[in-house]
Amino acid sequence: MLLLWIALILLAVAVYYVTKNGSDPYGNFHVSLNKIPGDEGPPRTEWLNMGYWKLVKVRPSPMGIEHVFDKLFQALALRLIESASLKVGGRVLDVGHGSGDSLLLLLSHPAVPRPGVIHGITSLSEHHTRSYERVGLLLSANPGVNRQSRVLLHDGDAIYQLNSRLDHPLSPYMTYSFDTILALDCAYHFHTRFEFLRQSFLRLTPGGRIALADICFSSKPKGFWFFVLFSLLRVIPRENIVTKERYVRDLQDIGYVDVRMEDVSEWVFPGFRKFLKEQGAPWGLFGRAIELLEREGRFVIVTGTRP
Repeated sequence: MLLLWIALILLAVAVYYVTKNGSDPYGNFHVSLNKIPGDEGPPRTEWLNMGYWKLVKVRPSPMGIEHVFDKLFQALALRLIESASLKVGGRVLDVGHGSGDSLLLLLSHPAVPRPGVIHGITSLSEHHTRSYERVGLLLSANPGVNRQSRVLLHDGDAIYQLNSRLDHPLSPYMTYSFDTILALDCAYHFHTRFEFLRQSFLRLTPGGRIALADICFSSKPKGFWFFVLFSLLRVIPRENIVTKERYVRDLQDIGYVDVRMEDVSEWVFPGFRKFLKEQGAPWGLFGRAIELLEREGRFVIVTGTRP
């Protein structure tokens, strides 16, 4: 038990130094995980999610997993988009899009119904800038895509505040509404997720749909590891530590109908954990954090519709 406590303290210190430069737990540290072994150039993708490992056999050889890692990231995004039932020409809000890979997917993947307007918002200015650059390159290189879809990117917190910019996509003063709102592996960070869900409901068109790839819990977690991961490091605000049943009830209380939740934990946590541990320090410590999260955490695909 003493050794476990020591390991957890070391984990806390490692994660703290990665996340201490801001309230958002992410920077650009994820880019290296997208790099393919033997490729001397920069990574071709910059995904920032845990991946969807259902069709991949995870094995000890690093060469086996890393060659398909960008596809695993993409697979989780496609799984989320599929659950959202996008319509051609619709208006989509992509929340917490990181360095822009999910935006590029919406604009170019052949299996994705092409939106007419895409709004994106991310809380890190460096991610906003990088997304702007990458989307610009794609649109300039593909005039046909540029004619199909218009892209508007916003730099700010996912949740509208009184001091937010006037053009915040969830502002009650905006005259447009969304057919689809997507949140890929990020809403558990929001302070609070309930407020995000409430604001999103008000900005959806009748029949509009929200879809989240998110984390909740089988029961209310307790103990030292909970304190380290959530209270000390602020990885997940305390208000977002809810059970699956409470999550569904919150959506229904806000007004969403046709609320659905699919538990895909077995296709997310184990594969991501094993991959991280193969990368060596400090990634192995993050793998340990995922292992702790697996005990009671559940990774879910959640959808709801505004009537």
